[in-house]
Amino acid sequence: MNLRIKQAIRNHDTWVSDSLKWLGKQELSVAQSAIFHSNRAANFLGKKAYDKSLQILDSLLNNDEPTSPAMPRVQLIFMKGRVLNYSGKPNGAKRVFKHAIAVAQENGYFLIKGKSYYNLGRIYEDQGVYDSSITCYENAEEPLLKSNSHYLGPLYKSIGIVYRKLGLNSEAIAQYAKALNYYSEKKDTSGQASVCNSMGIIAIIDHRYSKAQDYFEQALFFDKLCEPKERITLNIYNNLGILYTKKGVYDSASYFLKEAIHLAKAEGNKLELGKEYANLGFASKKSGEFDASKKYYFHSIGLKKELQTGSNSLVQAYAGLADLYTQTDALDSAAYYFKKVNSLIRKQNNPSEAITYYEGMLELHRKKGLFKEALLYSDSLNMLKEKVESKEKNELLANYSLLFDSRADKLQNEILKHHVELEQQRNESAEREVAYQQRLFIASIIVIVLVIALLLKVIIDRKKLRTLNDQLQVANTRLNQSLNDNKSLMGVVAHDLKTPFSQLEGLMSLLTDSPNLDEKQQQYIALMSQVVDAGNKLVHNLLLANRAETVEVSKQKIIVKELFDTLDNKFESHLKKKAISFEISCDPGLEISSDKAILSRILENLLSNAVKFSNEHSRVWLQAVKEKNRTVISVADEGPGISEKELPLLFKRYQKLSAKPTKGESSTGLGLYIVRSLCDQLEIGINVESELGKGTTFYLYIY
Repeated sequence: MNLRIKQAIRNHDTWVSDSLKWLGKQELSVAQSAIFHSNRAANFLGKKAYDKSLQILDSLLNNDEPTSPAMPRVQLIFMKGRVLNYSGKPNGAKRVFKHAIAVAQENGYFLIKGKSYYNLGRIYEDQGVYDSSITCYENAEEPLLKSNSHYLGPLYKSIGIVYRKLGLNSEAIAQYAKALNYYSEKKDTSGQASVCNSMGIIAIIDHRYSKAQDYFEQALFFDKLCEPKERITLNIYNNLGILYTKKGVYDSASYFLKEAIHLAKAEGNKLELGKEYANLGFASKKSGEFDASKKYYFHSIGLKKELQTGSNSLVQAYAGLADLYTQTDALDSAAYYFKKVNSLIRKQNNPSEAITYYEGMLELHRKKGLFKEALLYSDSLNMLKEKVESKEKNELLANYSLLFDSRADKLQNEILKHHVELEQQRNESAEREVAYQQRLFIASIIVIVLVIALLLKVIIDRKKLRTLNDQLQVANTRLNQSLNDNKSLMGVVAHDLKTPFSQLEGLMSLLTDSPNLDEKQQQYIALMSQVVDAGNKLVHNLLLANRAETVEVSKQKIIVKELFDTLDNKFESHLKKKAISFEISCDPGLEISSDKAILSRILENLLSNAVKFSNEHSRVWLQAVKEKNRTVISVADEGPGISEKELPLLFKRYQKLSAKPTKGESSTGLGLYIVRSLCDQLEIGINVESELGKGTTFYLYIY
């Protein structure tokens, strides 16, 4: 009892005074009974006897008599939420934690409020609702800080884990750093080891292998200072093994994985032992030690079968073994184990494991020389990858969108709050001014005193207004940062799209290896190549649009005629395809000062659009004239023109107008946006004149 009250005083909880009153009355029996039964509930929770634990808690909560100040009702509600969560009822646990938060907020129980928000955030994280998870974690921080809770370290680490799942690795590192600072202040070596280990995992994901090694070495240093039961040496050794495997340093990888196996055996941890054998099998296979790799894979399979860890775990081992047999040309054995993989993935319906199967079968049939069957597996693999990547990207983008929207709403609310406070300050100042005018008639001496007081108050108010304005600017900066993060996300997605197109190009080369393709199949391959090329162009335009606003400018003298001749040669084949007449008009001695590469890119985009939207046997003009203090370059065509209604949309992102390319050429809606952005970088003016049915002319004004 005394210990509970001391904790209450340290945590600033409001029920401490009530507890002292109960002790003053010496009414200890109720408190002791409540604590006894709550301890029984906690014991049943530790033994996973969830029904008995819930029965005791519900009995205490349904009792009309107060439990006791030393065991507040909100503590029992919080315990019930934990029991429901551990028993596999997360939705019920969410309702109970929200109830605990409301009760804690009403009565000032900071610790319970913070812990409830933290546990609620963990549930949302497990369910993949990352925006709600981060919101709960952020709401937990303030009450946990007030109560100086040891939950703060795990809280910062949990926020970092969610950011890592969202792919925001820099944000994750920042949260891990906060957790590391907290654990350092508390001299918690176990927490320091855990955080350094997590930071090493992110460094591996970012391919910063030297940094990852530094983090893991720090983790080992702190781990050696921990009590034996708190050590995570096994996990760190496993991560070091994975790191060295990725670096291609297989002897070091084998060393750490074997050390991890030794620790797993000493602990009797067969589950971890099965994983380590599989990792060691993979490392040995990569280093060419096929016999050793085979032995490790069989050890892993045996352990996983013994523990019945599930088909997902067995798939990895069987697939690794099948791939080993494929590499060593034992193709019948490879086929046998791939059948086992297929049997397992049909049971679990895991697309990621299915991808592993199809990749293996593609390589197996390619080695057998069965190109027709390999092509079928290639088609299935492509469709499955596209489905998985589309689903993952959609889920990730949805979480990003919700997270950014949540942040933007929060910032907008703060801005609105600041506006309201500013208005209140102005109203208060006006009211004081009226009062001052009224008191002016009372007495001159009092007026002088009031003037001095009001002047001091005005100075203070102005200082407050400046502070609020500064806060408003900070809020606006944070909002702009969120918008920039969203733009960065587009760049990341565009960059990630390169991978599937590169894979498609590789598969195209596989198809062309086959000597038995008929004419129709060759036509399909040519058509597929065009599709891949169009996709690559789209990715190129997305990346270019994302960088267009920050391009580096290097101006030099340019002879305009030479630039036009280069463009003429570059577009010669495109013009011939549509029998378009290209007319260039320029003074041979005309010079300008600009960035040649960027200006060429602008003119290439304008000429590409002119050719794309022009009919066969039409004309395209490229002209340059000197006008007083500026040079005017124009690109004109005889295309379909642009309506007045659509002209304001011309330079916006992803805008596709009613006019269509005459030969079905692809259009991303980014070309003119890029042109406008690059013109802004070069400080070039741009204008357009167009009339439906009579063509379009773009003007560039270079000073």
